[in-house]
Amino acid sequence: MAVSDRSDLEDFLSSIRKEGEERLERKRSEIEDRIADMIALRRREVESLMKDMREKQRRKIESMRRESRLKLRGEMQRAVEDIQRELAKKVRIALEKRLDSLTISESDYRASVEALTDEALSVLGEDASFSVSPSLVDCLSRDGRAPLPLDEDGWGGCVAVDREGGAVVDNTFRSRLDKVFQRAIGELAVRFDEVMERHPDVRGRLRLS
Repeated sequence: MAVSDRSDLEDFLSSIRKEGEERLERKRSEIEDRIADMIALRRREVESLMKDMREKQRRKIESMRRESRLKLRGEMQRAVEDIQRELAKKVRIALEKRLDSLTISESDYRASVEALTDEALSVLGEDASFSVSPSLVDCLSRDGRAPLPLDEDGWGGCVAVDREGGAVVDNTFRSRLDKVFQRAIGELAVRFDEVMERHPDVRGRLRLS
């Protein structure tokens, strides 16, 4: 084989080898690009999945916190209401004991019922009919008019009705007790609010917002 023929063959083989290497390089580059794209896509999928998982976890934790706050708020509210009911009960018992002690003294009791009667008749007029505690019917006549016996409720008092029967003044001890009790509960609520104002952390937890 002549020198020129060998040179041409080597050039041909070199050209084929170079072309093959270039094709392999392009193929390798394509494969690497595809792999990079697949990795990037997978990374985005994983990141999206992780984001969804974090969001679900965040919502779950927030829901648990909200439920815990509501539960705690409910427990605190019930505790406050229990305290208020207990205080109201003690106030009622204290007032009832004062009335019980009043009925023990006959003179004090009569003076109190007489004062209630005077007050009721001052509103409706002396010609109004009135009822008093049964034990005092014979003691509290007015202008020769004996009062009617009041239905016994434990403490008695006075109930007056005008001549037409349309207006009634309930001046029984129980009625007066109820009014005093309501005022006492109102004052107690104000005092309770003042105490709560000194503890804003507790008040804040009791809000529904």
